[in-house]
Amino acid sequence: MTGAAVGDLQRIQIDSQAREWLRNVQRGDMKQEELEEFGRWMAVAAHAEAFAVSEWSGACIDALDHRPDPQWRRWKQEAMQRAVLGTPKVEALANWSDLVFSPTSRSRQHTRTRFLKAALALAATLAVVAVGLRWQQTPTPNVLHYQADETTRAVLLPDGTRLTLDAGTAVDYVRLGDTRRLVLPAGRVYLNVTKDPRHSPFVVASGQVETVVLGTRFQVSQTAERTEVVLEEGKVLMQRSGSSLSTTLAPGQRGWWTVGASSFQTATANPSSTLAWTRGRLLFENVSLAEAIVDVNRYSRHVRIELADPKLAELRVSGSYMAGDPELVVAAWEATMPVRAEHVGNQIKLMRK
Repeated sequence: MTGAAVGDLQRIQIDSQAREWLRNVQRGDMKQEELEEFGRWMAVAAHAEAFAVSEWSGACIDALDHRPDPQWRRWKQEAMQRAVLGTPKVEALANWSDLVFSPTSRSRQHTRTRFLKAALALAATLAVVAVGLRWQQTPTPNVLHYQADETTRAVLLPDGTRLTLDAGTAVDYVRLGDTRRLVLPAGRVYLNVTKDPRHSPFVVASGQVETVVLGTRFQVSQTAERTEVVLEEGKVLMQRSGSSLSTTLAPGQRGWWTVGASSFQTATANPSSTLAWTRGRLLFENVSLAEAIVDVNRYSRHVRIELADPKLAELRVSGSYMAGDPELVVAAWEATMPVRAEHVGNQIKLMRK
């Protein structure tokens, strides 16, 4: 048997395993032993890639099945007929992103050239794709390290907890006795914490603050000067490490600790707006143009936006935009704000009209 044939056979086996694991994960009742086995299986890069493709395909099919799209119905019907007859498959659905995403005013030719960017944004838009899900261990055997590069990354922890890491965010996960601990040195992470049958607490350590939960959905943001938590569901306790200072958050609240402060601060929050980034969106509510540019650039792989005129920095921005498409964001700004864009290499310079 040739090397190519062996490779093809291995690929078929891995794809089959990926589909089986996807069914198990979606079932939602995996035992601890199964979760640990899944983690070991996902430690292989080829396995993680196959799982991501399987989950993406399933998500696309599910999304399209809920749309009355005649093109999709015709394609699926033809594929089913050919499968029954044993004839060759119809062409691969390379245009899934064109079907899933709403049509735009841009030309079809331009849309095709932007297919890869749309595919990257699809993960956050469908909120179910685990692209880049890999298990990386640090030299300490019991510590799992996860890192998102230029896009958000979905992670499934061994205990069943799901994370969404913002671009440029890295975390470490370790189980110490009865405590599950996630360390966030900097960046932003959204957590859907599973309730442990042994009632093991889940602790997020970020800066000078520890956030303690038993089962909930929330976001933690960490900078050099500030730790902020936004609670979507459940109940969390924020406490200052090494002191008795603490505060408890209810759903729809945000709490924060600033370095050098003497107490926690709390306020109401709109989780759907705050967590828009987990769905692949950038939601701005009367923020400065300078702040908005920082967020847009965080998700841009190759193109950077710069202000050619510093006086534009304080212009106010509101609206919802797709993360990872700086050209589309700038086009919207040109249509609604007194700015114009000039493309110079891999930079977009903004200047006053």
